[in-house]
Amino acid sequence: MAESRAKAIETDTRRTANTAPPEHEQSDVSVKGIGVFLAILAGFAVILHFGLAGIDLILKKLTRNQDQQQSGLVADPALARARPNFPEPRLQVAPREDLETFRAREEAELNSYGWVDKTARIVRLPIERAMDLLVERGLPVRGTNDTPSHISNLELQRSRAEQR
Repeated sequence: MAESRAKAIETDTRRTANTAPPEHEQSDVSVKGIGVFLAILAGFAVILHFGLAGIDLILKKLTRNQDQQQSGLVADPALARARPNFPEPRLQVAPREDLETFRAREEAELNSYGWVDKTARIVRLPIERAMDLLVERGLPVRGTNDTPSHISNLELQRSRAEQR
């Protein structure tokens, strides 16, 4: 029995001497399982990529169709001008032209002389001229209140209320 045991140990040592030791722990990690998982993950990533690209194309096509349908909804400016007494609410017929007209009118107003209130003698100056006058004359100085400095704000408020 001792001999058979010695032969078994000798056979085991020969087998281990001829084979290379494993490069990783074989019982803890399944390399094949990790490879299959990565392949499935890559497959789903490709499917998802093309699926999203397809949805994007469909949505672009729908948007283009809706834009074409809505472009026919814009009112004809000639028709709107032919019917000036169209009932309320009147919609803006040509927004770009209206904005350009508004900006041109504002620009002309900012860069020209004119009366704001003729009876009060208030005039409108171009911005450049107003800045030159401000540099020339300086900012207006706030007048003094002619109140003694030893009176508190509360006393000042009470005295003004009594004067009324």
